[in-house]
Amino acid sequence: MSRQKAWSLFWLKMEGQGTMMGMPSQTFMIIGYDNFKMSYVSASVSSVDTALLHSEGDLTPDGKSLVAYGTLDEYLTGEHDKMVKYAWRFLSDEEMALEIHDLPIGEENTKVVEIRFKRRK
Repeated sequence: MSRQKAWSLFWLKMEGQGTMMGMPSQTFMIIGYDNFKMSYVSASVSSVDTALLHSEGDLTPDGKSLVAYGTLDEYLTGEHDKMVKYAWRFLSDEEMALEIHDLPIGEENTKVVEIRFKRRK
């Protein structure tokens, strides 16, 4: 088994291309289960900014979603370490969606971004 294969058994690596607010963007993300923390962790970077985003969370009881919490910097308002919720919805074996929720704006209608991922064949 190669070093790359052994490493990738524990982590899901995602790379994507698309547009964000009309501009081309690229994203690299890694997500996996941390046995010591006993929860899922993720980290991502994109060509949109210079931030490294990270989060930690758990599967919902039905196993159809992963809910994680983290922080991000809001460049438009100057806010640092703003709390956000990342809701991963597993739509099928071939597709999942990532919702990003802005927690400081309230309890309802907090979704500000949704990203769809499709498995490349």
